[in-house]
Amino acid sequence: MISADVLVVGSGPVGLWVAFELRRAGVDVLVVDSISARDSRNKASKALVTSASTLEIFHLRNVVDQFLNQGIVQSATHFAGLDTLLKLNENVLGTKYSHGLIIPQSRIENILLDLCETAGVRFEWGLEFCGIEQTPDEVVATADRKAVVTDDQSSTVRIRASWLVGCDGTHSKVRQASGIAFEGTPSLFTGMLADVRITQPVPLGYKMSASHSGGAMVVPLGDGIHHRVIGILKGSREKPPSEPLSMNEILECLRDTFGSDIGAHSPIWLSRFGSACRTAQSFRDRRVFLAGDAAHQLFPAGGQGLNIGFQDATNLAWKLSWALKGDLKSLASYERVLTSYSDERRTVVLDTLSNIQAQALLVSADSEPVYAMRKVFAEAIRESEQLNTLWARRISGFGEPSEPFTKTGNTSSNELIGTRLSHLILKDNPEIKAQAFHQLLSAILQHRFVLILRSENESQGTPDTATKAKQALRKMVDSKWEKYTTVVECATQASHAKWVGILAVLIRPDSYIAWVGSTSQAEDELLGSLEMELKWWCGSHS
Repeated sequence: MISADVLVVGSGPVGLWVAFELRRAGVDVLVVDSISARDSRNKASKALVTSASTLEIFHLRNVVDQFLNQGIVQSATHFAGLDTLLKLNENVLGTKYSHGLIIPQSRIENILLDLCETAGVRFEWGLEFCGIEQTPDEVVATADRKAVVTDDQSSTVRIRASWLVGCDGTHSKVRQASGIAFEGTPSLFTGMLADVRITQPVPLGYKMSASHSGGAMVVPLGDGIHHRVIGILKGSREKPPSEPLSMNEILECLRDTFGSDIGAHSPIWLSRFGSACRTAQSFRDRRVFLAGDAAHQLFPAGGQGLNIGFQDATNLAWKLSWALKGDLKSLASYERVLTSYSDERRTVVLDTLSNIQAQALLVSADSEPVYAMRKVFAEAIRESEQLNTLWARRISGFGEPSEPFTKTGNTSSNELIGTRLSHLILKDNPEIKAQAFHQLLSAILQHRFVLILRSENESQGTPDTATKAKQALRKMVDSKWEKYTTVVECATQASHAKWVGILAVLIRPDSYIAWVGSTSQAEDELLGSLEMELKWWCGSHS
């Protein structure tokens, strides 16, 4: 019988990322997939955009350059293909890489496979997952070996693991074997994807056809040769997702939309997609977790599905590594931490569904009232900088809801809690700045919390009071919570009003803000609320 600490089913981007995150933390990880070998995977790439929130994760894992070197910087994104674009820049997103990245999924997977192999992740190719048995202490999966077996081999393989993570797509066999419902809305229209060569200038943005019978968008793939065509045909020309797509349909859609087929030819990939949106009823069943498309099926609007999957994997990995390494002090905290994965991530998906379904409606406009809605929304995000920023942040992964985070020990209602760390940069001289970032990076890489203590001038507190409070916070963390938390004290520069009066923040290993201490709080209140938060995650200290 094969064994591992964690079994990951599926070697797509989300499965590879959760495996890499766990392996870095010293966890023994086995990834299984039904494809026969690493290089036999489908070279087609449905996903195309990596968001700023994912780039920030890669940055804090010190691997972002591998992706940047193979993609095209995206300084604006769209909402439902409207003429008005959403701006992506440092003022809006407030992170080191405040932009998206156009990079095909096939390149993402190759980079992640290299990272996993270097880190020591184990792979078993040609194993098709069949079912699971769970006990209080382990999960045993069965899989069929697809390769030809000899007389002394069995075609059935059993794999024992402490935990299993299903990353096997929207038709997830792991989800089905766990009995987790997958509920939502059916597909209301069908779109088309094609990677082609073109000979004419590329039209900008999504365009509706003159007769409103469909629309199309053309995006460069970054290799200097191919472009992605995303198209929609409506009415009698629309066909179900299961029917093979022809190049003639792509050309027809382009001519309908742009008045020319823009010289599209030589397709390397053709596919249809639907607009169905579904969410797993839970992302966890005892020792089995779901992540990525296995947990949620989203209409492909702005690449949000893939990027939410990366957030799933990052959220889950540090919590699983804590459980496996025995870092949690009690059964209650152990269960609390693992349960928070499904609570937090499912809430994010449900919230994101509202913007995705709104985009699906606007993209598939087939009546005058919906055409009017497109015009009104385009005008609103063009004329309102605040609205443009709001949607740019949401689609980039920086507008996720904070409500599940307030259910922890934190009694504060500060707007920063549950958000990504943004609009705060280190301000010290280059040498000290590099040291502070190294501390932050090292802690995140070890799946530790980070307590950032801001300098007096930036936190806007009285120097003596602020210094005394910071010293007390450091002393409490160093004496009781040093196993879980790294303290980083540095001068910072904030580019957003939300940081006014903020003395300290506690950052989780997935770079979300878990706790906020302000200059208006008394020292006892600061110490009490921080300790309550750490106790919620870690249990009582030794």
